[in-house]
Amino acid sequence: MEHDDFLLQEQVRGESDLEKYVMKNEPKLLARKRWAQISWIVFFLSLIAFALAPPATWLLLVLAVTTLSAGLFLTKRNSVEAKDFKRLYEPKVASHEHVSRVARGFTANDECVAFSTVQPSQEEESLGFQGYKNLQACEEVAISSTDLDDLVASKKFLPCSAWDGRGSFLSSDSQLRHDQLTYLVSRVYSRNTRTTNEQKICLDSNVSDICSALSDGGSSEVKISKIGYFDGLVSNEAFRSRIYVRPINGSVEDEKLAVDLTENFPAVFDSESAVFRLQSQPVPSASRHIGISTVAITSDRQLLFYRQKVNNIVGGGKLVASGSGSSDFGDVQDSRNSRCLLEIVKYGMARELCEEGGLLEDLSLLSIMGKNQQTIASVAQNTALIGFFRWVDRCGKPEFIGVTRLNVALSDIPGDNLEVNRTKKTEAELGRWELQNLSQVGAFTEQMIAGGHELNLSFLMVLKRLSEIAEYERAEDPMKKAIHRKLEELLFG
Repeated sequence: MEHDDFLLQEQVRGESDLEKYVMKNEPKLLARKRWAQISWIVFFLSLIAFALAPPATWLLLVLAVTTLSAGLFLTKRNSVEAKDFKRLYEPKVASHEHVSRVARGFTANDECVAFSTVQPSQEEESLGFQGYKNLQACEEVAISSTDLDDLVASKKFLPCSAWDGRGSFLSSDSQLRHDQLTYLVSRVYSRNTRTTNEQKICLDSNVSDICSALSDGGSSEVKISKIGYFDGLVSNEAFRSRIYVRPINGSVEDEKLAVDLTENFPAVFDSESAVFRLQSQPVPSASRHIGISTVAITSDRQLLFYRQKVNNIVGGGKLVASGSGSSDFGDVQDSRNSRCLLEIVKYGMARELCEEGGLLEDLSLLSIMGKNQQTIASVAQNTALIGFFRWVDRCGKPEFIGVTRLNVALSDIPGDNLEVNRTKKTEAELGRWELQNLSQVGAFTEQMIAGGHELNLSFLMVLKRLSEIAEYERAEDPMKKAIHRKLEELLFG
């Protein structure tokens, strides 16, 4: 019953968030609101002038009545449309509906360019970033740098400071803004899932600044800001998607392309190399809200992972890490050190792990003070960061990855049954994986791929990175050896 009540509350809150977001940003409503405000101002000025002027200025009275009528009409029209705002984004034909689909590439010069062919910017390539893809395991691709991964895994302090930031990633172009909102409304209402406009952490510094801040002992810092989750949907998710129109409850064969939002994907053609390059972090047109994923080893040395629920907006139906999501802005204050981005990210990973694992006592207290917060903080202390990557398909969104040692047995982790599944059926399908050391991670990955299971990209990147660190045992570099020793002690010591 508590589970159902929570879902209902979240659904109501999500619909309220969506209505507020649309009313605040829809170009037609904004234009009407501005004209209504102008009408009210002219009305009051005309009324004052009429009261002070001689009787012959009856034209002022006509102007006052006219602007009053206009103001009332425009205000009423906006109020009516606000009650059924979804109609603003429906197809012109009443018997049709919009449906959005994730693409495997973007449109440039009327041609489709596969995301898997996109390369890092020259700036990030000079910092060691390379593309990574394993299309057998995951259709999506990443770019990452082993050098930056090692810095993230070996350093304890990444100073950060919050500033006002951009605040929104809706386009200033009224047509594109309307198309972004059309995508948002169709995407949210096409899935039976909880989608609220929670406040997230946006990473506003470039990769070079991140490297410098990690390396110079705290003399420089990275910038973070507050951004809404919906801003990620209307940019990172929208710009890898196309909107189609079809008869209500029609099939894929009935769909016709309405809007190709992939034309706005942030990649630039490099004529010298004849390749498309992803714009450097931070991408100006897309939200940089920080993604976080951690893989946990339980007290009985079992590798904890789930299958994402099919209706999830990101990663639906795929195998996912023990805790995966995005950094809430509340993590800044809840973490052990609000001035250290590494601590903030670790707290966020622990929060996602506890939420999705069903380890918190009360669903209504997921992110506020109390015993839940103590539980999350305890898990964060047993979490280590191991790397960073940019999610190419999602406009290069920044992602941190980590690992966690859980002082809980696998059998005592129920799963939240909201976003992920860990049922007896799932366990029978995927098996239980007991690990004794990092070198066994590669075998797990190979067996999942051989079994035809699709992995979420962030889960795949954690497994890839752990396999790399397993090789550090034989490395000559003291930093790499120290990273290997640290993780072996944390997870298996």
